[in-house]
Amino acid sequence: MTTGDIEAQERAIEELMNEVEDAPEPGSLGKGMGVHSATSNVPLSMTVASLESAGYTYIYDRRTGRQSKTNKNMLQEQLEKRDELGVRIYTTVKPDFEPARGTLKCMLHKDQPEREHYDLMGLATCSKSNLTSEYQVQRHMQNRHRTEWATMSEEVARAEREEERAFQRTLMEAVSRGAPSTTSLGAASIICQQCERVFKSPRALRTHVQMGHKESNDAPSQD
Repeated sequence: MTTGDIEAQERAIEELMNEVEDAPEPGSLGKGMGVHSATSNVPLSMTVASLESAGYTYIYDRRTGRQSKTNKNMLQEQLEKRDELGVRIYTTVKPDFEPARGTLKCMLHKDQPEREHYDLMGLATCSKSNLTSEYQVQRHMQNRHRTEWATMSEEVARAEREEERAFQRTLMEAVSRGAPSTTSLGAASIICQQCERVFKSPRALRTHVQMGHKESNDAPSQD
């Protein structure tokens, strides 16, 4: 990179820093506000006279158009960040396009089919409904709902352990009735108890029972 290129980049960053849009301070404390006790809502006999801060400004991702905030002391460092192709990532000028908005909901959204179950578990509700991919849904859960994500993951792991134990019991019962052994069927083979048809996964067996034996399962008892 030549000296001219470096100087041009420095001028570009300087111009961006001169076009900043002030953003509000994070948190709820502001100048002139009363300070409350940590143990009650009664204001103490003091107010905030000034806020010692360089201030915050908005920056935008040039690739996605997404807006974020940064302390002005960190502005130059943010504007100097580059992607793997060497292109600047952030700008202080709002791009002329809107960020892409997804349609996927947080797993804790009130409209999710499992919401009633999550209510019984005491899990929080989330209104996020514009995630762009399943990966973003998972990352949102891991970052924003860590406790709930851990609880849900443990429930899934427990259900899988119980399913595996039920699977092993089914195989043992099938073998005791003279069905082919697990060695001849393969370690992952599963046998339908109603027709002794062999399947390769618990999901396949569940689908078979729901579709192939639905009528017999729904038929009224003759007892």
